[in-house]
Amino acid sequence: MPVAAVLLPFALLFAPVSPEFASPCASHIPAGWTGAVRAAALADCAFSTESQTTGAEAWAKYAADDAASGTLRGRSEIQAAQEKTYSRPGYKLFWYPTEAKQMGGFVVTTGRWERHIPDPQGGDAQVVHGRYVTMWQLQKDGSYLWVWDGGEQDGAPK
Repeated sequence: MPVAAVLLPFALLFAPVSPEFASPCASHIPAGWTGAVRAAALADCAFSTESQTTGAEAWAKYAADDAASGTLRGRSEIQAAQEKTYSRPGYKLFWYPTEAKQMGGFVVTTGRWERHIPDPQGGDAQVVHGRYVTMWQLQKDGSYLWVWDGGEQDGAPK
């Protein structure tokens, strides 16, 4: 088991996160989620967990070559944008799935996120919450990679 997987739960205990984000992502997955839905939700959680230690590398690792997020297209463009985001000292992003649905070779997960945005002047980070949607595609090797990711902040105009 990688050292990060062992140390992350302890690090999360001391991170100033909301209680719902303090427990491991996979603990939010209902036992009734089976098959493809469970496999994609576990990939979603592995992605979330790894993003805490590797940042942009996790975004690239779990993205399909042609993944899209907002205006970003392709694994390398997404990784480059995330490298800028995660390079800000104090930046954190946590998420976990609350719903998942299989549609052929795809599984769509949706859930809650919490983002800590550092204050450039050194004050307390702004903490914002929202919902996300990620589309996962079954790969030839049986794994899932995300092909589309997006979301919105709570209270955002509809």
